[in-house]
Amino acid sequence: MFRRSTGDAPLRYLCGELDGTELAKSHLVKEFRQEFPLVIWFQCPCAKADQYSTAELLRMFVKSASTLNHPGGIVLVIGVFTTYDEKKYRILDLKKLANENGFKHLEDKNFIRECILYGYRHCKWDGTERIHGQHLQHHLSHIFIKEMGGSSRSGAGEE
Repeated sequence: MFRRSTGDAPLRYLCGELDGTELAKSHLVKEFRQEFPLVIWFQCPCAKADQYSTAELLRMFVKSASTLNHPGGIVLVIGVFTTYDEKKYRILDLKKLANENGFKHLEDKNFIRECILYGYRHCKWDGTERIHGQHLQHHLSHIFIKEMGGSSRSGAGEE
């Protein structure tokens, strides 16, 4: 699923520097190479209570991504804990919204495990780090794929 960097093509990641509700305004999105799929990974989303709910934040994230016109396609990865699926994230509503905006949906229980094996460390919005070890049995990655030109990839777990 993943390959380690060979040194000549280092992996680059940012934590907390992208406003998921206004993706089209981000210089990071604008500068991304057009021939590759734009992959945006939103791990353990949580809204600040004084702004809006986490479910509303996720709706805004998907709506914002749906406005992007990226020739290489768009892949959204949203990592959540299954114990909160409907209460906090309203995943069923999110899947419906994503489908209405041209995204296909996949679920993957191993994505986070693979990422951790290759060095991923979770960074909360306040900059502190948390390890997912105690939560792995309750973790699920929702992957939303939108290919430009109307075609979509298919695969196991597609809904």
